Amino acid sequence: MPKILYGFYVDAHNLYSYLTVFIGLGLAGAIIQFCSENISTEKKNCIYKYSFVVGLLFNILLFGIILLLAFLKLYSNDKEVAKFLFMMSLYPFSSYIMSFFQSILRVEYKNIAFSVVNTVHAVTIFTGNLLFTYLWNIEGLIFSTYFSQCISIFVALVYLKKYKLFGIDIFKSKKLQLNAKKEINRYGIVTSITNFSSNILVLIDVTCLGFILSNPVILADYHVATVLPNACLFIPSSLILYYYPNMVKAYAKGWKDFKVYIIRLAKVFFVLAFLVAVTIFIFSPLIVRIIYGEKYLTCVPVIRVLAINFFVCAFLRKLLGNIIAVLKRYEINLVHTIVAGILNIVLNIVFIRFLGSIGAAIATLCITTFVVVMEIIYIIQFDKKQKINQD
Repeated sequence: MPKILYGFYVDAHNLYSYLTVFIGLGLAGAIIQFCSENISTEKKNCIYKYSFVVGLLFNILLFGIILLLAFLKLYSNDKEVAKFLFMMSLYPFSSYIMSFFQSILRVEYKNIAFSVVNTVHAVTIFTGNLLFTYLWNIEGLIFSTYFSQCISIFVALVYLKKYKLFGIDIFKSKKLQLNAKKEINRYGIVTSITNFSSNILVLIDVTCLGFILSNPVILADYHVATVLPNACLFIPSSLILYYYPNMVKAYAKGWKDFKVYIIRLAKVFFVLAFLVAVTIFIFSPLIVRIIYGEKYLTCVPVIRVLAINFFVCAFLRKLLGNIIAVLKRYEINLVHTIVAGILNIVLNIVFIRFLGSIGAAIATLCITTFVVVMEIIYIIQFDKKQKINQD
């Protein structure tokens, strides 16, 4: 696959990625938050129905935005980028349905089914990427995402039907009360904006590289460098999805019980993050040579910086951000990520001009560390307030 063609794909995928956090208006995440609380089955079904319908309707807007971006690229004569955006335009629908089904399985503690769906998705996306890319280049890479999501949706649906967790009865359930809708929408919107600001920390790298250096080959190199560390983030993300309902229940028991549970959880996150980061750092030359070929070995220094960033993010940022979410201090996460996003743009502009593509990676590491420090400070302050209240 020519580097320049992959660079066009990176441009298209980067534009799409700005929208991913808004898929379904964040309502799949709202299911995890609100259905993990001690509520009746009837209310759960109401939330499932509302989230499914409203989430899919909102995705129509995202579909239109992606088409608009594609037409703008076509108008500016970026035909390859436009073509790839057209092909990605249905991603929001398949992605949301898969996330929606995964959320139900986790909330209902169907852990084996949840694990099977995640495994199926990981295996099919890996094999699909290799096979379809080999057969049809970038078009195959895009198709492999649809293929993997559809297979995962089918497997999840089989389990949901088996346990009678999703069917026509869900859509016959009562409508949610207005106050409940407002609370769920608020959670979805705030977390989506927060995640958007967080995503910028990664996406802005590619945007700034394209704007400052204007070289699709460099974009291809940098994107290859980000693939492995970013792909491995599914590990802490899956852990959070798995443990989040238990975090909510632990917090409901009291602050002391919650702290004990979080300390145990932090040990798990540390071990996994450390092992993955060290593996990426040491074996990145071999991995790049096998998967992408000798011509991409120039991106190894960038991968190693991003491996360190992965450790900070997987061990601390994912966990701390979700602790704050469990506390229902959504606005704190939003403020942290907005400040970080602004600083990230400044650092990218400065570092890329002097250091090139590795400067973008260093900027990301600096900002991730900065956010973690802000989150630690907030949680320490919150802990002090709890101790004062208890005294």
